[in-house]
Amino acid sequence: MRCAFQNFRANLHTGLIAFGALGLVATLTACETPLERAYGLSQRAHVARTIANPDAGIEDLETRRPDGATTEAALDNHREREQQVRDPSPPSVINVDIGG
Repeated sequence: MRCAFQNFRANLHTGLIAFGALGLVATLTACETPLERAYGLSQRAHVARTIANPDAGIEDLETRRPDGATTEAALDNHREREQQVRDPSPPSVINVDIGG
């Protein structure tokens, strides 16, 4: 009688695990993720923009550049710093004298 009860208990345990896994898989596949919801919204917005202006995005291949003396000076400064090649400082040397 004891062996039959142990087999029943093992089968019950396996069945509960399988049922729980099936429930988890069913729940995860039925839910719509935020990415999937946002895809529908962004797709509809893209279609609306394309219908309104079919050439949108094609004409703006070059980014508009801000004008002004301050902007020009900042861009020149950035270009100069970008072109400079800095020599790396030599690595510091640590001497450990163990006394031997």
